[in-house]
Amino acid sequence: LMLLAFMTIVGAALLSNTVVDTRIGMNYQINVQRLYLAEAGIAAAQETLRSAVEAKITASTSDSIDTLAEGITEVLKDYDGVDTLMSDSLDVDTLLDTSSTDDVRFVDTVSLPSGGRTIGTYTVFLRNDSADGATSNIDTNEVVTLVSIGLIGDSEMLIEVDVKKGRFPSIPSALTLGGSVPGANGFQPGDSLLFEVNGYDAAGVSNVNAIGVTSGSADTTVTNDIRPDRTDAYCGSGTTFSEPCDTGATTGPDVDDISSSLDSVLTTPDGLDTIVSSLESNATFTTCPSGTTGSAASPVVVVVSGDCTMNGSDTGWGTFVVKGSLTMGGNVEWNGLVIVIDDTACDTDPDGGTHYTTTFAGGTVINGGIFMANSVSGSLGDVCVDMQGGGNGGIAYDSEKVRNAAQGLPFTPIAIWHY
Repeated sequence: LMLLAFMTIVGAALLSNTVVDTRIGMNYQINVQRLYLAEAGIAAAQETLRSAVEAKITASTSDSIDTLAEGITEVLKDYDGVDTLMSDSLDVDTLLDTSSTDDVRFVDTVSLPSGGRTIGTYTVFLRNDSADGATSNIDTNEVVTLVSIGLIGDSEMLIEVDVKKGRFPSIPSALTLGGSVPGANGFQPGDSLLFEVNGYDAAGVSNVNAIGVTSGSADTTVTNDIRPDRTDAYCGSGTTFSEPCDTGATTGPDVDDISSSLDSVLTTPDGLDTIVSSLESNATFTTCPSGTTGSAASPVVVVVSGDCTMNGSDTGWGTFVVKGSLTMGGNVEWNGLVIVIDDTACDTDPDGGTHYTTTFAGGTVINGGIFMANSVSGSLGDVCVDMQGGGNGGIAYDSEKVRNAAQGLPFTPIAIWHY
């Protein structure tokens, strides 16, 4: 009897341990699942913001938090109770009360890998970030806060994420040369009477310099290389010209050292590599554009690894990155931002001439802006530009086209909190 009693006690203990272990496993599974649910909600909201919200952003106005959700069906629904979510403290039970559509921006269900059963939901709310103020309805910094709640039964997980719109750092000139410019054939300006580099903003928001350089010596080199009779073809915020460039007093060319206003990430090879890698991971195309690429309503991200040549009537919209040298000829037109990051020194042309980072020919037109740099041996080297064959083309700064060029880039998390 004593042995039977002992075995009964041991068996009961083992059974109790098994039950406890099973419950621990179930709790762990639920915790993981609700975390995945909350993260799925954040990911879905990020994609919604990327695909639908950016189209509503204009260069001349800041965004209303309500506007960010306006007209979007099924996800991030528009509602009148925006103030409900604009408090510094979030009450989970209140947020999960979906009895009134006025309190819900986003509700959806997700089927987890469990025999196809729907075992949980996520709910995502949109509000302003703390920098603008949680009680502010105006977004001025392209950072908003997403609050996602993963719910399985009565168990919930809340994740709060600040997301920022991805884009290339602002450029302070129509043509920005992010490196030194060699004195011998480093800068070949356009000879045509019709060619111009115009820093006057076509969108009418903020004028910039025609040509921006990063040192006083580069300023002197570029300025001296421009023909005296063509100085009025390079106009912008540093001149008194009116639009078009060749109207008004002759005080050009507008070439200026913009190193103090250039984003620091654009001044080092590592910084440029980080930006280009981010753009590459979100690229729509990875081959040299041909024909029509993208559209005004749907700009693309193109990242080409290697040299690229565009000819004929190739036309594109969006962000265009070349990790090599770029040649544009014929009647090529690009609307948006062009970024050329070469890794070949200017004096390494196999024919004994100059290797140009970028070459313009024919009627090439860039409506937006262009940034050039040369990353050689771990440092920023010389930038060489040949615009002699530019014909009736040129570069016309347009802040709206530059801004819209980033439409295809995602909202990236910059801060995350788990509750």
